Amino acid sequence: MTAQFKEQLDRLRKLGGDEHQVLKLIDVEVTKQQLAQVEREFNRTLGGLQQKEQAINQDVAAGRLLSVDAEQQILALRRDEVVVLDKILARASALATSPEEKQRIENYRLQLQGFKDFELQLSAIARNSAVDGLKNALTDIVTGAKSGKDALVDMVAGFSRAILDALNKRLAQRLVDAALKALEGLGKTSNSSG
Repeated sequence: MTAQFKEQLDRLRKLGGDEHQVLKLIDVEVTKQQLAQVEREFNRTLGGLQQKEQAINQDVAAGRLLSVDAEQQILALRRDEVVVLDKILARASALATSPEEKQRIENYRLQLQGFKDFELQLSAIARNSAVDGLKNALTDIVTGAKSGKDALVDMVAGFSRAILDALNKRLAQRLVDAALKALEGLGKTSNSSG
């Protein structure tokens, strides 16, 4: 960027002007442009993730994909993309200087946190279900209520049921959200044509 202003800087030097102040302003402008570029990259990456998730949800709605498979695909997508988005956000955070810029970065961070929260919830459900299932299996074995094999089968079935319930609940929430957005869009269309 400094090269773009070389002629003006040379003229300023000849006139005895404050070159350092101008260079500072150029640095500020360069940083703003870099931040804007990083923000565009973040939005592009996040938008791509959202589009991929929508496509997966549409496959479920059309019956081309089971909800369990859909959630596994979404979790895998998020696992990969959240790492990329975190790195982009770190770069943006380093470039943000003004309160407005810092607030935008905080808003991005909160958006990204929403993607991380579901994975944490699913992990907690899995952990709690595994602990409860193991506790019940051990109790059944020790008390003689069930054989080791039966207790193990019940434990695995309970664990699977808890994960499936969480995944189905999440998918149902997404489908309801998509339906409400579609209805909202229809309402706007009918209001504008009426």
